[in-house]
Amino acid sequence: MAVTATSAQSLLTAVRIKRVAIWGPPAADLVPVTTSIEYSVGTGAANIGNRPRVFSDTSVGSTRVAAVSISPDPQSAASMWQLRQTTATTNGAVFILNGPANSIVDVDMDVVIQNGETASAAAVTVGATVGVIYADALDNGGLLVPLSWPVLP
Repeated sequence: MAVTATSAQSLLTAVRIKRVAIWGPPAADLVPVTTSIEYSVGTGAANIGNRPRVFSDTSVGSTRVAAVSISPDPQSAASMWQLRQTTATTNGAVFILNGPANSIVDVDMDVVIQNGETASAAAVTVGATVGVIYADALDNGGLLVPLSWPVLP
């Protein structure tokens, strides 16, 4: 939520991934495209206890798009509550997505709204409207931005 025109703070305390889905559009020349989801086993606290698993699908022609929709394994780190960090940190990815340009990604998750916890470090914005709730990109590169929610300016 924007607290000033130049800063915003998270309203969330924790999130839990329930399901991730990705749909890859067919290529214009109908060459097959592939989408995949991997619940990560890299380095960092978010990856303890996971086993490597990649789920993928490949398109066929113009009527069968590449689509994957999968929940994390029960009791895996990806299915557990992930606490919001109060400072910048790198815990590793919870899941890794692969797909062609213009893929659609849907993340189904449970969230816990902040209830007196220490406020997160303020995000820097430019021209935000005070009181408006903004979303941020799913990835650090800003490629996966929400389509139905205001994005941090």
